[in-house]
Amino acid sequence: MAKFLYEAASKEGLIVKGEFEAMTKADVIAHLEAKQLIPISVMGGGLQKGVRSSLDAALFERITPIDKIVMVRNLGAAVKAGLSIIETLDIMIADTNKRVVKSVLISAKSNLENGQPLYKTFESYGKIFPIIFVGMIKAGEASGGLDNALEELANHLTREYELTKKVKSALTYPIILLCAAIGVVALLLIFVLPRLTQTFSSSGIELPLITRLLISFSGFITSNWAVDSMVAAFLVWFFLFFRKRPAGRRFFTSVIMRIPIAKELLKKVALVRFTRTLASLILSGTSMLEALQLSADSVSNEAYKGAISESIKKVRSG
Repeated sequence: MAKFLYEAASKEGLIVKGEFEAMTKADVIAHLEAKQLIPISVMGGGLQKGVRSSLDAALFERITPIDKIVMVRNLGAAVKAGLSIIETLDIMIADTNKRVVKSVLISAKSNLENGQPLYKTFESYGKIFPIIFVGMIKAGEASGGLDNALEELANHLTREYELTKKVKSALTYPIILLCAAIGVVALLLIFVLPRLTQTFSSSGIELPLITRLLISFSGFITSNWAVDSMVAAFLVWFFLFFRKRPAGRRFFTSVIMRIPIAKELLKKVALVRFTRTLASLILSGTSMLEALQLSADSVSNEAYKGAISESIKKVRSG
């Protein structure tokens, strides 16, 4: 979000000056035209105070899933009780102590006072609030049932949080075993094999091919620690870079889907996440096509995302 200063003229010829928070100048012009004002000049584009403070605070604080659940539940309960969104945001701003959450709420209130819908604020924080979050609030505002949409969104976030905890709990033990196995192999290659190499060399016995390869690899990684560090850093960087790309996600998904235990777990997680997301979106008033698209974006499994994308084409064609 950015703050723009504008100057416009009314139909009566009066000059109107003010400020408006938007993503682009085009949004400011559209806002002025909707008020039947003729834009004369639009200047600015710097980050607004609330957003800047939230970015500064984000260096030290994060909005956790619990923060999102509490925020949505409080907002939904207050709206259902008959309070206006502005009044609700005022209460929540005064009540919260977390700077980054307060900054988001202040930004939402400012945008509402300038005529923007609530979902626009969360849309501008795309790295914090997922597309499903924005889509459900947008559907609730469009259908006039924001209180029901917020309640369903809070339930959806709660289910997602519980599912994530269960998956992490299920993966903890295998990850510990994998790390232990990698540690044992590293100890053998770095400390044990170099000591045995001298014994093998003095004995004159011809070693099997696999043993010779392991000894060669052990000698390579222990000969130059600077090169090893650079290679390790490059591999970590490449892994983090590659897995964020569509091709990388498809590659890692195909690899994991070949592991028997992980395959079944990923299937269940993907199906649960898809069906729950689709149900929540439909209950919040989202159309079927839009609900399918948002559900596809919420599924991290590339195989299921492709299947859902194909179903969208079939639904669109009747």
